[in-house]
Amino acid sequence: MNARKYAWKIFHAELRRRVNPDEGLDLDPQMVNIGALWGNAMDENIAPLDIVTEVAGFGATFAERYGPPHVLSVAKRLEQHVLAESDEDDDEDEL
Repeated sequence: MNARKYAWKIFHAELRRRVNPDEGLDLDPQMVNIGALWGNAMDENIAPLDIVTEVAGFGATFAERYGPPHVLSVAKRLEQHVLAESDEDDDEDEL
């Protein structure tokens, strides 16, 4: 598979995860699926940046086609929310 196909499968798994949360499970099955897809892509020497770029493209397409008419204002609010979040998770990954 190529980066675009892996990106779609990862994007779709995340959509399924958000629509059908498996509350009470230690590890969401879709997260396991995403991890397996990512591992397979890395085994096939697919560049992570290519996958991330394709996933971002799918997100932008959904926002443009199915989002409110003021997509950029929604994106700005999301940006403010995300950038205001704690960086604790990032610090843990660096250890």
